[in-house]
Amino acid sequence: MSVKKSPVATEYQQTLETIAARIEQSRQETLRTVNRALVELYWFIGQVIAERQERAGWGDAVVEQLSSDLRMRFPDMKGLEVRNLWRMRQFYLAYRDEPNLSPLVTEISWTNHLLILGHTESATEREFYLRMNIRERWSKRELERQLHSGLYERFALATPTGKTDEVLATMPEVDARLNAHFKDEYILEFLGLTETHSERELRKA
Repeated sequence: MSVKKSPVATEYQQTLETIAARIEQSRQETLRTVNRALVELYWFIGQVIAERQERAGWGDAVVEQLSSDLRMRFPDMKGLEVRNLWRMRQFYLAYRDEPNLSPLVTEISWTNHLLILGHTESATEREFYLRMNIRERWSKRELERQLHSGLYERFALATPTGKTDEVLATMPEVDARLNAHFKDEYILEFLGLTETHSERELRKA
């Protein structure tokens, strides 16, 4: 025998769901804002290093010193190691001559950028995974799976020219809500948080 809910209980449940949905939306917007700021910062650092190399001949020693000084200035920010500074330079160089792509780079996490840069061999393949990551909102694990499975190669072979827009047109739409939430480790480090941060620390950051 089912128990019929009263109008008051039904209205309360609807209100609860509305507020919960708004909280989740706000969380997603906050994560996107922080991620955008982080990727823009890494783009800037990569640009500075690349330009100083071209103009002033910066070598490995200078970049190592820069990393050391930055880590002393920001001891709670772990993304400033030498290896990551070189990745920032690689990131900037990969997209600086791609005016159609550079506005899109802030839409995915830094970890996913590193995966794409480390597993693609051409600008077309890089563009494919960048646009697919934005469209499907892949997590790190899902992007790794798609890269290792050779998703780009499979769909490029099925299109006449192999152009990214044609390849994307052959891809089935996926419900973006499945992977709508991402919390990148670099975002936590950027905010000075550990993986075991409290909700209070996250709100403060």
